[in-house]
Amino acid sequence: MSDIVSLLMKLGGDNLMSALLVTMLLGTMLIAYFATAPGNPLASRVASLKDRAIGKVPAGKRARFKFNFSMETLKKLVEGLKLTRGAEAQSTADKLVKAGYRSREALVIYMGIRLVLPVLLTSLTFLIVALLHLPTDPPICRRRSCGASRRRAIAASPAPCPTSSTCW
Repeated sequence: MSDIVSLLMKLGGDNLMSALLVTMLLGTMLIAYFATAPGNPLASRVASLKDRAIGKVPAGKRARFKFNFSMETLKKLVEGLKLTRGAEAQSTADKLVKAGYRSREALVIYMGIRLVLPVLLTSLTFLIVALLHLPTDPPICRRRSCGASRRRAIAASPAPCPTSSTCW
């Protein structure tokens, strides 16, 4: 930073430094003015922060987004992916009717389950494996990890080491 200041002092001296400082201050004032102008959304944000700082509760609280997984959400998802159209969907609907589920929502629920369940179960499996630190490799024969005297005794035995279980 001092290199920049010394360079500017060499180029223009005090006059250049003063002009640069005035330009920066003017730019800051213009940015602050346009940020708090009546049409700008930041003005309402600044006003709500000011009200919050003095302890005044805002009159109209905006509802925050909350994910609500309902039948309507599932229906939008299944219809958006067009899973209720086509020959497979028609045969599935016929099978559901034969099973006693006669409403149109039965097809939506069934297709939604077919869509969500694999993702959910895969995520759950990865989570359980990660949390429990389960081994992902097949079991290794313990003969390779035993001491030298045991290795000689095991090498003399006629039975081969099974790969599906431990040696002991």
